[in-house]
Parts: sequence; structure tokens; C-alpha cells
Amino acid sequence: LSYCFYGSSFSSPARLNNVLNHITTVSNMEYCFYGTSTSNIEVLNSVNFLPGTSLRYCFAGCPNITELSDVTLSSNIGDASYMFSESGLRSVNNVSTSCNIIVGMFSYCDNLVEVNNFTASATTSYESLFEGCGGMTVAPITDIPNTIVNISKMYKDCNSLISVDGLVLHGNITNATEFIAGCNNLI
Repeated sequence: LSYCFYGSSFSSPARLNNVLNHITTVSNMEYCFYGTSTSNIEVLNSVNFLPGTSLRYCFAGCPNITELSDVTLSSNIGDASYMFSESGLRSVNNVSTSCNIIVGMFSYCDNLVEVNNFTASATTSYESLFEGCGGMTVAPITDIPNTIVNISKMYKDCNSLISVDGLVLHGNITNATEFIAGCNNLI
């Protein structure tokens, strides 16, 4: 399904769902819904992902995806890099993933202001996770898990960020390059 619906506009979400309901197994969904008008991510719950499936940029640039709530990404998803980058996300609540690669997963989501209970159990990198999220005023993840070694660009260019209160960094971090670079409003 790589690039399958890239840049498309859907007048009837039901028709798209009918197509997706007939897909049972997937190994690659890179850019599948990139820049589309979709607001529905239920395909994540209905498709059997083969081990190592890539969802790089799958929902990136989708302005109608505004909320992620109570989502668990399959352990078979290997790469979720930039999966929701530049989307219309405003809130992320109760989202967990065991993907190995989540670089830039929520980067450049200008409207993202709320992140609660996000967990990533299989990754060692939060690189660019929230980079460029211009509307974010408070860093949503301040207690960095001991398993994370790379926090480079994690909050880079979050121009509205005023607080990283409670920030806890541990000795396992090996890369913090530009961690909060460009955050000129921190107090």
C-alpha cells in the first residue's frame, strides 16, 4: 500500500473503508495516506501488519487527523518515522507503541498542544519526536525513560514552548544535539 492514496481527497469515507476492509495483510504503508483528506486511522486496528512493516509518513500531512486517543500500534510495525508529521493533530492521549523507530513521529504538528500518556516501549530514540510543534507550550515528556539514548532535536523549534519543568535526564543519553534548540521562549 506504499503511496496508495498519496495526496487523494475522499468525498465518502465509507467508500475508502470498504476498500480497506478487504485488505488483510500489509508489509509496507509508507506514504499511504500522505497529504490526504482522511480523518480516520482505524486501518491501524483492522489490518494484520507483517513483522517489520513500515508506516513512514503514512498519515503525514493529513490536516483532518486532529486526535489520537486510546491507540496501541501493533508490535509488528517496525518503522513509524514521521507517521503523523505535519498533520492536524491537536491532542495525543493514551497512545502506546512498541515500534523500534519513531523518529519525528509527531514533528511539525503546529496544532499539537496536548500529549498525555504516550509510551514507546521498544525504541531507544526520541529523536525529533516533537520537533517544530509550534503550538506546544509545555514539554509533554519530561521524565525520559532510561532506555532512551537519543533525544536530539526532540523539542527543537517548538517556538511556543515556555516550560520544561520537571525535566529528568539520565546518564544513558548519548545524543542530545539540539534537544531544545530554537525554543526561544523558555522561562
